[in-house]
Amino acid sequence: MTDYIWYYSLAAVSFITGLWVIIQKRKTYPVSTMMIYYLFATGITWIGEFIVLGIFHSYEYKTGLYDSIWAQSLIGHLLLNTTMFPAAGLIMVTNSRSYLRSALIAAVFVVIEYLFHELGIYVQHWWRYYMSAVNLFIFEAVSRIWFNKMVRPFRRSTRAVVLYFVGMVIIHLPSPLLLLYGRMNYTMEWIYQMVHDIYITSIIISFFLHLLESLLLVLVACILKNPLWKLVPFIISAAVQTLFARTGIMVVNHGWKPIYTILVSALSITVFYLIEKSSLKLLVEDSTDAR
Repeated sequence: MTDYIWYYSLAAVSFITGLWVIIQKRKTYPVSTMMIYYLFATGITWIGEFIVLGIFHSYEYKTGLYDSIWAQSLIGHLLLNTTMFPAAGLIMVTNSRSYLRSALIAAVFVVIEYLFHELGIYVQHWWRYYMSAVNLFIFEAVSRIWFNKMVRPFRRSTRAVVLYFVGMVIIHLPSPLLLLYGRMNYTMEWIYQMVHDIYITSIIISFFLHLLESLLLVLVACILKNPLWKLVPFIISAAVQTLFARTGIMVVNHGWKPIYTILVSALSITVFYLIEKSSLKLLVEDSTDAR
């Protein structure tokens, strides 16, 4: 079997599992809240993966789709960390705490990791199997704390934190996809000289850029009350992308143009505003501390 098929199959099974949990628990928890949690959990996982894989190069995903190992790891990361961890999180947070259930899920993760290693489509550097189990238990603890906050009356700051991770997913997602399809990448010579690969160079730049952009989005959408502030992210995003294009930090290929990146960014910001406007609203309105 071609290497990437294993990744796509596992991602499909994980996503279907997460969808099944949402359907099964729709009478217990609001569907919108579970969907927001899914994006929130994805955001946490992405940031954790960026640190462990992107910065410390703890392991590699060998999907076989690109010559660059960083490109292979990038698509493996997108497939698994956007499906496996959020789906596992949904199972754990929508059910009562059970150490046996958590142990079984951790065992499944470790077995899959071992299987992928034996198949030669996953390589460990300094990462070890027990770290995956510990990582899952930490993820569960964090997820459970924040999911409980989401389904009860909460402070406006709690909502802002949740939406920060949601915003990070929405804002950042187009960048690695455009990178993998060869349409656009970011580059800085001093970063490239350290990592010697255009894929990880681009991800480092875009990831930190979008961490800051998500912070701005949460500030204007969840904290500042004047609606006019919501125009600021559109203006700053367009200005930054224009600056990047003119200074060579943004590189476009195959007919892609900087204006397309600006439009994609504007669309992502709009999607975030729509999600922010329609999600967790009832809980916020019911909370005496929410406003």
